[in-house]
Amino acid sequence: MNKASIRLSEMMTPETTAAGVAEVLGVTRQTVWLWRNARGRPSYQQMLRLRDEFGIPVEDWEDTAE
Repeated sequence: MNKASIRLSEMMTPETTAAGVAEVLGVTRQTVWLWRNARGRPSYQQMLRLRDEFGIPVEDWEDTAE
């Protein structure tokens, strides 16, 4: 897993849902699920939006040893 996947999972609350994040970014909630579970990775443009909208640094998407 990477830091961003962990941060994305931790920020999910009743107010901040995968559907809400998906709507802001223009992707499906399934795509957000993939990111949360480190099974996919957003494009660089999406990483920038995640940084701007939700405070997740681009560097956090780098893979880390499990």
